[in-house]
Amino acid sequence: MKSIIKIGCLLASVLLFTQSAFAQGHPQDGFYVGIDGGYDITKFKDYTVESLTDREPTDNKTMYNDEGIGTGIFVGFRLSDGQFTLAVEGRYGYSFIQNEELAWDTYKQTNEFGGSILPGFWINDQIVLFGRVGFSQQTTIREFDGIDNDHSDTGLHFGAGIQFYVSDSISLRGEYNRATFNHEMAQVFEDTSTDPSTFEQVDFTNNFRRDRFQVSIVSRF
Repeated sequence: MKSIIKIGCLLASVLLFTQSAFAQGHPQDGFYVGIDGGYDITKFKDYTVESLTDREPTDNKTMYNDEGIGTGIFVGFRLSDGQFTLAVEGRYGYSFIQNEELAWDTYKQTNEFGGSILPGFWINDQIVLFGRVGFSQQTTIREFDGIDNDHSDTGLHFGAGIQFYVSDSISLRGEYNRATFNHEMAQVFEDTSTDPSTFEQVDFTNNFRRDRFQVSIVSRF
């Protein structure tokens, strides 16, 4: 909840800045809403052991190498000055990525909240090229060795795309963006060389990236 409040405060701050810095200079300026659908590809990068130990985690890192569809809804506000344009957006999405090797070794992504700033350039009155930078809070569930590592991972994302206005109020988008996430994990090791056996929990972080190819339909109001 705190992260969602931070996202809202950031978007509100950017919105106030853009309103004071720009006058409404394009027919497509103003508030808009949209829905999107995309294809996500996640891939493991590396890991970091947080505990002071010589033990290394034995989880299957390739579980993060998966792909699947996702969808979302978003709301934004656009202002333009000449050919330059700037928009801010807030988004809620849901990912259907899921990978299961064993009943106790699973990985999936679900809810996502995010905020973005989209600087752009009008090619003409109907087409705008834009970049995207922001952050996402993605719920990642990684069950391993009897421990449910369910966390909301916050990561930066960036990308670029093109938007085409088919009418005064409807436009279509195509874009690519990449995000990086750090997922906290824990594994318990049993030492049977002692009597009784002793247990040691090792905390570590798996780092992975997500590549997203996305199309959207946007309605201005």
